[in-house]
Amino acid sequence: MDTVFTTRDKTETEPRDSPFWMVPPGVATDLLILAVVWFASLLIVWPVGDFPLNDDWAFARSVKRFLETGTFQPTAWAAMPLLTQTLWGSLFCLPAGFSFNALRCSTLVMSAAGVMVTYFTLRHVHPSRLVAVCGALTVALNPIYFALSYTFMTDVGFTALMMASALFLFRNLNSGNTVELIIGTGFALAATLSRQLALAVPLSFAICIIWTRGNRKDWWARALVPLLLSVGGLLAYQHWMQSLGRLPVASAKMNMRVYGTLSDPLLLLRGFSDHARPAVIYLGWFAFPLSMLLVGKRALGKSFGRWLPAALVGVGFLLLCADDLIHKSLMMPIIGNILVVQGIGPLTVHEAFDSEPPYLPSIGKTFWLIVTLFGVFGGALLLANIVAGICRCWRSYWVLKLPIELSAGVFFLLSLAGYLVTILALGGLDRYYMPALPLCLVGAAAIAAPKFASRSVEAAATGSPTLPLLCALISACLLAFMGVFAVFGTADYLNWNRARWRALNDLMATGKATPSDVDGGFEFNGWYLYDPNYKARRGQIFWWVQRDDYMVAFSEQPGYDVVKEYPYSNWLPPTQRRMLLLHKHP
Repeated sequence: MDTVFTTRDKTETEPRDSPFWMVPPGVATDLLILAVVWFASLLIVWPVGDFPLNDDWAFARSVKRFLETGTFQPTAWAAMPLLTQTLWGSLFCLPAGFSFNALRCSTLVMSAAGVMVTYFTLRHVHPSRLVAVCGALTVALNPIYFALSYTFMTDVGFTALMMASALFLFRNLNSGNTVELIIGTGFALAATLSRQLALAVPLSFAICIIWTRGNRKDWWARALVPLLLSVGGLLAYQHWMQSLGRLPVASAKMNMRVYGTLSDPLLLLRGFSDHARPAVIYLGWFAFPLSMLLVGKRALGKSFGRWLPAALVGVGFLLLCADDLIHKSLMMPIIGNILVVQGIGPLTVHEAFDSEPPYLPSIGKTFWLIVTLFGVFGGALLLANIVAGICRCWRSYWVLKLPIELSAGVFFLLSLAGYLVTILALGGLDRYYMPALPLCLVGAAAIAAPKFASRSVEAAATGSPTLPLLCALISACLLAFMGVFAVFGTADYLNWNRARWRALNDLMATGKATPSDVDGGFEFNGWYLYDPNYKARRGQIFWWVQRDDYMVAFSEQPGYDVVKEYPYSNWLPPTQRRMLLLHKHP
């Protein structure tokens, strides 16, 4: 007979003031494993290169201006507050001055912190150390998280801050420790002043506090403090920037778009119907290694009432994707930006942007078919795991007072839903799904072991259960597959960018051209020539090209002569490629 966790005595329902600095056993060994993997991948990629990548030129401009003038003024390109990101990057530029290497180092530190926070959070919601290590590696080796760790993009830092906020607020939900509440609130505010969607975590915390503690004034105050301070901080920031005339145009437009979409049921429904399946496929692939570990007796149990609804949901998702898979109309990468058919990108030079030139072939249709299958089956498995966990204790969710032992799964899954609702409504790039990954992993793990998570620090001291060997082996293979793609794909991405910037720097050093004479790609022209009022001429690329007397490209282009070749190594597939510096015919 299934056990439904509804009875609660005082020791289970009242918060315990456990010290927030207590460290679970086995941490040193686990962190050593994570550190070895992390530093080995760092040495392979070798992140050195004083140049921008993707959108980070726009964020670097804010840092450079802040260091030189003491004035915080984001570019009009930024649609997020960016305050935390700017201050963090500036801190790393203080010792030796502004450089993209320093900014990249700041993100790598945040990236490592995000992996560790994910590990510690999993240790507090699931009894298995293997689950915690696997979950942390699933985040660390995620291709999007890994690739963005070598840029100054906001995604990784935002994810680390949001997860730190979730960890401390979750611990406060269990323990009532005031120090944890203060720390969690501070991280929530910092994350919100990086990107607005961090508000999902304090909102989920408020709901869970009230749901588990009841309608008492002291609990209402505790519940609302993180949310009110985060919302108040965001509103104060926007008022401050508006009063100075510095609020980015993109930020104001995004605020209006979010409000307009979330307030219109038809737009919401249309957005969900368009973007829900890609979201499940991406998160399914991302979470597949950990999802495999959660399969088995501890996740599904033997109860017919648990596995039948889970199986129906999983099979239903497979059937939803089956026709498109058979006709090969569903193929990763579904959404653009970081994951591109050639591997990891984006390919931000003129002739390769948003295209598949024959001289830059796909990493392989077989590879992307495997990834698509992983995404579909992983998505079905992820949904099944979550539904199985919900079915395990479904009676306890329909009460006015939620049992504290179920609060972990509810808290992290509500945070996940709060973050994803805006992404699903608006759509966007593949990297927008990445911050949802650690919330998804922790929520799935917590809902698979609800009673364990209620014991917070004390829970982590219990022995690790034995997990099915086959599931562990499959999970290890999935991690290896993802890790090889992430590490070598990112190495390729940095290699061709190094070649591009060698060509551009050599050209500038000769004095034959200025940035206004060059189409050096999105990052080059954005860094040197960004103009919010720029309008591209018909047939011209959008990135602020004034004159294209010179161009960098992967191959020879009509109307241009080759000035010089810049070779670089490529891992996926192993080959030697070249970046060309071109000059237009007179």
